[in-house]
Amino acid sequence: MATKNATLPNSAVNGSDKTDGNATAILEKKAGINGSGVVEIKGLTSEDDKKTEAVPKIAPQQPAPNVDEMIDPACDPRHPQNIQFSDISSAAFNIRDGIIQTPCNTEAVPKIAPQQPAPKADEMIDPACDPRHPQNIQFSDISSAAFNIRDGIIQTPCNRSPQLSSLLGMDLYLKKEFMQVTGSFKERGARFALLKLTEKQRKAGAIAASAGNHALALAYHGQQLGIPITVIMPVFAPLMKVSSCRNYGAHVIQMGQNIQQCKEYGFKYSREHGMTYINGFDHPDVVAGQGTIGLEILDQVSKVDAVIVPVGGGGLVAGVAKAVKTLRPDVLVIGVEAETCPSFINAMEKKNLPLDPESSLAD
Repeated sequence: MATKNATLPNSAVNGSDKTDGNATAILEKKAGINGSGVVEIKGLTSEDDKKTEAVPKIAPQQPAPNVDEMIDPACDPRHPQNIQFSDISSAAFNIRDGIIQTPCNTEAVPKIAPQQPAPKADEMIDPACDPRHPQNIQFSDISSAAFNIRDGIIQTPCNRSPQLSSLLGMDLYLKKEFMQVTGSFKERGARFALLKLTEKQRKAGAIAASAGNHALALAYHGQQLGIPITVIMPVFAPLMKVSSCRNYGAHVIQMGQNIQQCKEYGFKYSREHGMTYINGFDHPDVVAGQGTIGLEILDQVSKVDAVIVPVGGGGLVAGVAKAVKTLRPDVLVIGVEAETCPSFINAMEKKNLPLDPESSLAD
């Protein structure tokens, strides 16, 4: 069987860009299990790949335990125990020298913005992404982004995964974007968009709505470039990311039950304060910045048959597809999104898009 080389940007594995992925289903289809409980690998092309040491043996099915074997002696439902206040007092006295008595104050409690009235239609149009005047990203934009951001981001490695390659019967490479300072590919587009601001725009600052990764990327590179950053984050945003944005010097406003509400407030805030709104995926400079991943993949992997890209807002797959297809029209670019949040498919089929957040591995 001829080898097939496929490359996944790391967020397909780690869930960045709100992609849960269905890797298990793919592996179950591609891997066969024989009667001895050993996974059989077919279609391998080198002696190293034919080795089975890295393929774990599947443990035999264990008999179901007796009910009595499942009872925790310290928590037996047949003999419930009552915790007394004296137990808590004793614990407080005994652990006092081994734990930290953490502060309890109001500084870490995020300020929640009041509910805003519904904006007018014109107030929801992003000047950088006006559907009445769509923009085409050129390959020269991606080349320009690669040149300008090269000293501010990490050119992450794209390494072959021996285990996945053996399991799937192909040469599979992973683009490790989690190695960026803030842990995601979002830094590329954020930095390029900030670098493209005029001097006047830099002084006024930039703003964006984001649940985490784009906000972090803007906050970090805004700090590096001396540009004030404001991020509008929903109330369900992970506390760690909210705190990290503040640590990078960003002004964080938490409001809204979904990104759409954050975006509406962000547009209003940007107009009132003369700031530049930078969408996390629907912005030409952000798309161009994300496209630099495609350039690096083709430079790092000599033979590529397909590039598999996670799809959330669509900025990553748009930029990567433009870069890869321009240089290698024969290479397939495959977008993958979570079944629970198929925003791209719904958009292509002109279906209503759900606004409520779904659970995700991304955070």
